[in-house]
Amino acid sequence: MKRTTILGLVILSLVAPALQRLATGSRSKRQPVPTGSEHISNTARGSKTSTAQSRPTGLPTRVPADTALDGRPGNSEQIGESVSDAELPAVCDSLARDASRGATDLRHQLIRRWAQTDGPAAAAWAAQLRNEPAYHEALNQVALGWAGSDLAAALDWARTLPEDDSREAVTLNLAYETARTNPAKALEVGASLEPGGHRDDLFELAISQWSTRDSTAAVQWVNREELDASLRQRLLAAVAVALAGQDGSAAATLAATVLTPGEEQDRVAVAIVQRWAQTDPQSAASWVAQFPDGPTRETAAQNLVAFWPAHDREAAANWLQRAAGGDSTRIELNAR
Repeated sequence: MKRTTILGLVILSLVAPALQRLATGSRSKRQPVPTGSEHISNTARGSKTSTAQSRPTGLPTRVPADTALDGRPGNSEQIGESVSDAELPAVCDSLARDASRGATDLRHQLIRRWAQTDGPAAAAWAAQLRNEPAYHEALNQVALGWAGSDLAAALDWARTLPEDDSREAVTLNLAYETARTNPAKALEVGASLEPGGHRDDLFELAISQWSTRDSTAAVQWVNREELDASLRQRLLAAVAVALAGQDGSAAATLAATVLTPGEEQDRVAVAIVQRWAQTDPQSAASWVAQFPDGPTRETAAQNLVAFWPAHDREAAANWLQRAAGGDSTRIELNAR
């Protein structure tokens, strides 16, 4: 009995350390150390929370919840139509720094509409963007919208803008908008611009528009203004081309008497034939027949035949047969 007890104590002393090691290992398995990926994930979560908390405040990049634009279906035009006049200031504020295509289109639409209904308010809002990338385009949208409802007020506002590129650009846009309904006024506005390509392009468009209504007055304006010789020729050429659709004979006379012989006169002659042939091809043909032999006569004859009304192709063929000599005899009559 005594031996049995002693043997049990010996076995227990040998087994106890092993049991202790097993227990320690078990506890370590139940509480593992985070792996590298788990550590990164936890750090990232902490970082996101920190970033969200430290995000700087400022002009929002999305429309505020109270305008409820986020839930409105449709494209930018349809969404813009759903914005009430009372919402315009808040929505424009929200879109001011958003450079995405959809936000930009919507912003343009809303600023124009705002300017149509309340030009001074829209202009005051745009002025606050002076140090923002959207400043210049906001001014242009105000100009376009305001011109549609009160052109005189819009022009007065443009004169108050700083003397930099913004004033020139806004005035130019107003002049183009004016040219659609009052080309003479557009020329007056354009005269205040600095000489250059943009101003000259405006002059050409406005003088062309005016010529379809009163070519005599248009020519008088060109001859009266202090313009350099090349610009004067360019504008007189525009008058002749615009007039050709209404009075080909007058256009031909103008081109022959006021334009300097050369490439520009030849180009205008061909353009006159194109338009004249659509209303009075026989008279246009008689004029072309007087051209001296050469590339201009050939080109004019080609355009004459090409634009000769389809219902009178026989007359075009007869004219070709009567055309004696010159390059025009080589022109073929092709069915359109």
